[in-house]
Amino acid sequence: MNQLERDTYVMKLMLVLMRDRRARQGQVRSVGYTREYGELPDELGVGTLAQLSNEELLALAEQIGIKNRPAAGKSDIYMNDLGYMLLSTKQSLAIVDNLGLQELAKLAEQVGTIELVEPIKGLIVYGQAQAGDEPLKGRVTDYSQFTTYRDQWHKLLTHMLCNGAATCLFPAELVLRYADPTNMNSWDIYEPNDFISKNWEDLSATLSGLNGDYSITIQLQAGE
Repeated sequence: MNQLERDTYVMKLMLVLMRDRRARQGQVRSVGYTREYGELPDELGVGTLAQLSNEELLALAEQIGIKNRPAAGKSDIYMNDLGYMLLSTKQSLAIVDNLGLQELAKLAEQVGTIELVEPIKGLIVYGQAQAGDEPLKGRVTDYSQFTTYRDQWHKLLTHMLCNGAATCLFPAELVLRYADPTNMNSWDIYEPNDFISKNWEDLSATLSGLNGDYSITIQLQAGE
């Protein structure tokens, strides 16, 4: 398991530990996914948790019922009956990864950001023009639409953060971002709309052509 996967398991186990030990005046009443997670051993503490090997972490997570989120889900865990997306400060903020531009245009209509349909079609034309005979992996250089239509892009990206690009069975209602999963002082909780606003300059999206003949990476920081 890589470091990000390990941190995710530790973060989930920390939330269960908070529930079991009634930390911070019992702020965490319930932790689970489709069902409540089991209880951790009495002897387990924050220090012990941080020192567990990868194998011990996996065994402990399995013992109390922790699993990876399903493919059709955006929330990683449910705490106090609300779905949370867990994000490490170490990971990139790629809201969209290899989504088709045609799909994005349809989603813009569904979400109520119809003003974005023509700009998105402009990205399609850009990609086709740049593709040539070889697949394009480049960056969009004209960011004017992200200034002109910032509010609409903000709404669309917030929707995608919480629901993805397809039907979402387990949407995220809040974002918990952490630097160190064992240090509660390094955690921040955001409403999705506020998370997009605060991290606008770090957001990116990778979009592809209908047949995968080109790929475009958009860095929103240039839209400021």
